[in-house]
Order: sequence, then C-alpha cells, then structure tokens
Amino acid sequence: MPFLLILFIIFVVLPVCFLVYKYFVWRRRAREFMSDPLGYFMRQQQAAAERAAGRRPGTRETTRKKKKFDSSVGEYVSFREIRVESGTGTGSSSGSTYVREEQVTDAQWEDLP
Repeated sequence: MPFLLILFIIFVVLPVCFLVYKYFVWRRRAREFMSDPLGYFMRQQQAAAERAAGRRPGTRETTRKKKKFDSSVGEYVSFREIRVESGTGTGSSSGSTYVREEQVTDAQWEDLP
C-alpha cells in the first residue's frame, strides 16, 4: 500500500503541482506584459544578458567600478563665488540679489497650419 501511495504522489500529485505553479508563473508574466510591454521585454533582455555573464538576474555587482578617467587627466580649475550687489530684482531671504533680465519682445510669432 505505501508503494502505491509513493507512485501516486510521484506520477499524479507532483505533475499537478508543477502545472499549477507554471500556470501562476504564466499569469504573472502576462500581467507584467500587459501593464508595461516595452519594460517587460527590456527586463527580459537584461536578465538574459546577466545570465550570459554568469550572474544571477536581478543582483547587483558589489565590486566598485573603475573611474572612467584617470586622475591625471584634466586640470584643476579654481573658482570663486561673486555676489552681485546691484540689480533690479528682489533679494532672497539670504540677502543676495540677482539681476532680472527683460523678456524678448521683438520676436515674430507665426501660427502653423
């Protein structure tokens, strides 16, 4: 009797559980696709690329990325902030002022057909 129970579980219960699981996976993927078709395909391509690179999809690299430019490239530019004390605008709560520029009034507007 226990032998028949084991066979029943192996050949009936496990395949039914597998089919139910696959049905819910398919249903979830269909909902994701219907909500955002382009994003769904982009995520699928990204996951495939991660699998090809030997990583689990959805995990981030913990290694620090290298800088794009070496520290010897470029030069240091020193700068200083200047305050504009004169201007026609109103100042902010910090007391600094700004220069208000006039709007362009000589532009020719044309309605498109």
